[in-house]
Amino acid sequence: MSDTQPQVLLRQLAKELRSGKHGRHYKALANHIDNYPFKNVDQEHRNGKTEDQCKGLMVNILCEAINKGKSLRLGLPYSHPSAPTMKKKKHKSYCTIFISSCNTGWQEEQPSYIFTSYGHQKCVSLEVELDGLTENKPRLIIKGWANGLCFSNECHDQQVLFPWPPSLA
Repeated sequence: MSDTQPQVLLRQLAKELRSGKHGRHYKALANHIDNYPFKNVDQEHRNGKTEDQCKGLMVNILCEAINKGKSLRLGLPYSHPSAPTMKKKKHKSYCTIFISSCNTGWQEEQPSYIFTSYGHQKCVSLEVELDGLTENKPRLIIKGWANGLCFSNECHDQQVLFPWPPSLA
């Protein structure tokens, strides 16, 4: 992939998101993409900044998915309806683009959930299924890894529960 290709592909995606062609105008997300500081992944690797390395790799993975025609899903932070009021946040705009990890993609009519854990300069995302509550914490069943590019540094701490897989119980 040339250095300009990711930038060109993602600018095209931003134009599509802004157009309203997909049911809504996703102007905030399109603006995030337009303002993204595209860098060469090899250069970021030499700089040794883990966050830049991860984002650079995700840019390339996202572009590869676009080229292959994979399903994409836009994401925004989630607050469980029964979360305490002080923990609930109002989310107005989408800030993440996720790539479907399975061949069939996502079903348009059904919501999907991605759990993202932010650590020191990197994050890990898992596609999950909501399976009720335990002690007022959402119980999440892991369905698989999720690759995506997040354009927000906003973190929303929320405790969740991942049950032990039956094979380990």
